[in-house]
Amino acid sequence: MTCAVLAFAGTGLMAQTIIWGGPTDPNSSFAGGLNDWTAVGVTCSNNSGGTAVPGSNASWEYKADASPAGGAYAGTEPMLSPTAANGAAIFNSDRLDNNGVVGAFLTGACPSPHKGYLVSPIIDMSGQSTVILTFHQYYRNYQARTTVEVSGNGGQNWTEFLINEEIELGASTPRDSKKSIDISSIAANQNDVQIRFVFDGDYYFWLIDDVVLVNSFAQNSLSMDRHFYPVSNLYIPQGLAAGESYRFSARISNEGGNEVTDAFLKVQIVAAVGGAILWEDSLALDPIPAGTTGLVVEFPEEITYSPADLAPGQYFIRYTVYQPGITDNLPSDNVRQSTFYITEDDDVWQSGELRTYTRPCFDQDCTGTAPWAWGTFFFVPEETVEEYRIGSVTTSVAGETSAADLSGKSVDFFMLEILSEDFFGDGVTPEDGTNTFVGLGSTEISAEDDQEEIVIPFENIDEEDFIVEKGVTYFGYLSMPEGLLMGYDNQYINTPLSLTEGQVIFTSRLFFDGSFQSTFGNAMPYIQLNLLMTAVDNTPLPEYAVTLFPNPAGNYTTIDLKLDQTSDITITIADLNGRVIKFQNFKAVQNMQHSFDTTTLSNGAYLVRVATEQGTSTKKLMIAK
Repeated sequence: MTCAVLAFAGTGLMAQTIIWGGPTDPNSSFAGGLNDWTAVGVTCSNNSGGTAVPGSNASWEYKADASPAGGAYAGTEPMLSPTAANGAAIFNSDRLDNNGVVGAFLTGACPSPHKGYLVSPIIDMSGQSTVILTFHQYYRNYQARTTVEVSGNGGQNWTEFLINEEIELGASTPRDSKKSIDISSIAANQNDVQIRFVFDGDYYFWLIDDVVLVNSFAQNSLSMDRHFYPVSNLYIPQGLAAGESYRFSARISNEGGNEVTDAFLKVQIVAAVGGAILWEDSLALDPIPAGTTGLVVEFPEEITYSPADLAPGQYFIRYTVYQPGITDNLPSDNVRQSTFYITEDDDVWQSGELRTYTRPCFDQDCTGTAPWAWGTFFFVPEETVEEYRIGSVTTSVAGETSAADLSGKSVDFFMLEILSEDFFGDGVTPEDGTNTFVGLGSTEISAEDDQEEIVIPFENIDEEDFIVEKGVTYFGYLSMPEGLLMGYDNQYINTPLSLTEGQVIFTSRLFFDGSFQSTFGNAMPYIQLNLLMTAVDNTPLPEYAVTLFPNPAGNYTTIDLKLDQTSDITITIADLNGRVIKFQNFKAVQNMQHSFDTTTLSNGAYLVRVATEQGTSTKKLMIAK
């Protein structure tokens, strides 16, 4: 047997020797197929017609591009194992259940829940006193159980090692996840060792590649399998950024052979364009024993970040776990990041991505059949001179199983005024002393609204126009009847399993797993409040006070202000119905020229309104590109 040596530059530590497999062994790298591995189907569920399906259909298979294509995550990038170019093995649970048609449950070759084995050839470990199994994986969970089982006697008896139990409903490992398991108690000095990977449950997929046996743990193997996303809204208008304060937390593991006593967790704010590091801080970690997994590390309260000074654009929150001067066994799983945006006040009342669909999981069933609600925070800055009202609410909905789920139902939107900071927590009850109802709206829906935008009319509790109070924090939430989701992108919000169905309001600052956070993968519910200008020019400014040029405009227009006295001002761009497209506040202005980017506006007519402390002026702007 030829043994390969893995060297770790700069560590000064003992090398790790491969005792089976390696990048040139097709049974290790799945080069071109499963090779000498055996796919064994164990069980399938009945199909949608109630007919039994043979368990042999629950098969692992070879995937040439090492991706989960063929199921709900068909567009997902492949795993990042060292030999991914040769292909990998996959148990594609959702494809087996629905034949690659999202929502077509129990119609595939092997309806879920189901179970399948991927069994190795016989491996000779004679003369090896220590046997460590390592493999690369990419796993996304719904309700599944993944295990590695090892036999020292050719498959007569099996010992189980449970893995991935920390991966929550709807969450996934990194694409380059690497696991190491000490199987010496079963495999050492045995000449007929076998390994099998077992998928048992319901959705989504498990990719396996680069299965290797070595004679020792990697000495330096820190990893981070999850980071907590502290942003309340994915899109943060520049005028509201000062109200944000981010706290940071991540979950790390030490799968190396040594206790780590000199590790740090670093967090950075990074500009997406150019990669400039705009802020960073580090936390020295307590000693982490060898074999530690799922350790949640929180930065102390005094280490926070406010995006108040960020210009409009895209930014990353980047976490890194590291040991100074030490090269990690797998550096790529030491870094994780999420994105957020600062906008030019044009998405002031929008929470999250358009068309993200989402639902809470109250328990392991995660069926979504109970009524539920989700909301987020909104406010107009106190320095805003213009007065706005809320005309309607835009969101998107989808049926739990089909478009028919929407028929005969309605979606409600409620607005609370926040009265106390005690409101900010993991679940709230309306009118509990921390808030009060101030507005509501409702609309009936039908099958035609499935996966489409819907508009909900909105009024205050006296059934009058809802005038927005400046500087007041509001909490708006959608109340969803049973069987309904938001949007269509098939992403789930992992609410804490300890919450009950009675706690129906979940804020975008939900606290769980040791950190304030919103959702995973930036999967925010989409709620947009449509603002309207409320008044005409009751006290008009002189004609010379406001000039637009060029008008008609192409990709920009400039507003030239010549005021008789200094004033705070608000400039609003709206459509001809008064619906606010964007607004921006300026302090202590008398003479000023300010250009607005109009590249995102379609050709047509718009209103530009300047509100000052002395009066207002409204001009018509034509866009002609």
